[in-house]
Amino acid sequence: VTAADGDRDRVQDIVYFLSGQGAEIENPDNFKFEVNRTSGAIYVRKPLDRDHPKGRPTWRFTVYAQDEGGNGLVGYADVQVNLKDINDNPPIFPKMIYYGNVTENGTRSMVVMTMTAEDYDDPDEGTNAKLTYSIEKNVIDEKTATPIFEIESETGVIKTAVCCLDREKTPDYSIQVVAVDGGGLKGTGTASIRVRDINDMPPRFTKDEWVTEVDETDGLMLPDQAILTVTVQDEDETNKFHYKVIEASGFGADKFTMVRNNDGTGSLKIVQPLDFEDPMQRSGFRFKIQVNDKGEDNDAEKYHVAYSWVKVELRDINDNKPNFERANIEVPVYESAEVGKSLETFKATDPDQSGQSKVSYAIDRSSDKQRQFAIDSSG
Repeated sequence: VTAADGDRDRVQDIVYFLSGQGAEIENPDNFKFEVNRTSGAIYVRKPLDRDHPKGRPTWRFTVYAQDEGGNGLVGYADVQVNLKDINDNPPIFPKMIYYGNVTENGTRSMVVMTMTAEDYDDPDEGTNAKLTYSIEKNVIDEKTATPIFEIESETGVIKTAVCCLDREKTPDYSIQVVAVDGGGLKGTGTASIRVRDINDMPPRFTKDEWVTEVDETDGLMLPDQAILTVTVQDEDETNKFHYKVIEASGFGADKFTMVRNNDGTGSLKIVQPLDFEDPMQRSGFRFKIQVNDKGEDNDAEKYHVAYSWVKVELRDINDNKPNFERANIEVPVYESAEVGKSLETFKATDPDQSGQSKVSYAIDRSSDKQRQFAIDSSG
C-alpha cells in the first residue's frame, strides 16, 4: 500500500504499521502478516490455512500510515486478503464405521446405505473437493464370482450388485469404500452391512417324539403347571411360534392343549381329568402336536408348519378308597366261645394299582369300646 501526504512543503517521512486479523497488536509473536515500515509492502510471516476446521479463507486488517516518522498525523486503509485454495486436504469419512442393512432374498440394485466423505478444500476451486467414490475391498459372491455390492461414484449410495442374499448363510458383510478428490488425494471408510431377516426358513421340532410321565388327576382338580416343554429349531432370527394339539390325531388328544412360552418353547397342559383306573387311559396317550412359525393358527402354508408326536404315560395315585365285598356280616357266636376263636374273614379291594393295592384292616374302636374283638391285618 502507498500513502501520500498533502503537505507539499514538508518532508514525506511516512511510516506504516498494521492492526487487525493476523496482526493483533497485543500478540505480536503470532502475526501472520507484516508491513515494511517505509515502503508499505505487505508480507506473509507464517503459513496460512484457508480450510476448515481451523483455517480462515479471508483475512481483514487495517494498514495505518503516519507522517513525521511516526509522530504526526495518521491515515489508514482497510485491506482484505482472500486465500486461494490449493488441494492440500484429503477426503475424510467422519465416522470410523458406517452401518447399513438390507433385506435378505431381495432383488439386485436394492439401496443399502449412503457413505459421505468430507473434503475441506474449496468446492468452488476446480475439482479440489469433487469426490468420486469406489469400493476398494468388496465381498465376492461364491455362486457367480462377482462382487456383492456396488456404489454410485458421485453420490456414495451403496446398492446390492446381486440378488437373494441369505442371512442364514452370511448375516453380516464388511466392505471398504474409498473417496478420491480431483487431485488424487483419497480417504477410506468402512461399511458394516447387516442382512435383515425374513421368515424364509421352516421350523423343526428337536425331537420326533416326546415322552413324559404324569400322575393321574385327583378327581376334577386339574394341575395348572405344564407337564411337558417342547423346543423348536428355526434358522430365522425372530419367530412367532404357535403351538397346538392336532384334534383326532390319537387317543387323548382332547385331554391336552399347547401354549407358547415367552422364550419361544411350547408347553403341554392338561385340560380334562386323567383316570388311571380307566382301562383305556391306563395304557397312556399318544397324539400329534403342531408348530407354525407365522404366529397364527394357520397350517395352509405347509412350509412353515412342523409336526411331532407326544406320548403321555399315566401314573397311578392313591385316589380310591377300599371297598368291602360284603359291607355287613352277621356271625352267631356262643357265649362260651374261647378267646381267639376265628369268627369271620373280611375282604376288601382297592381299585388303585390295578386292584393290587395292599389293604390292611382295623376295628373302629368307637364301635367296640370294650375291646371284645380283634382283627389281624389280613382281615
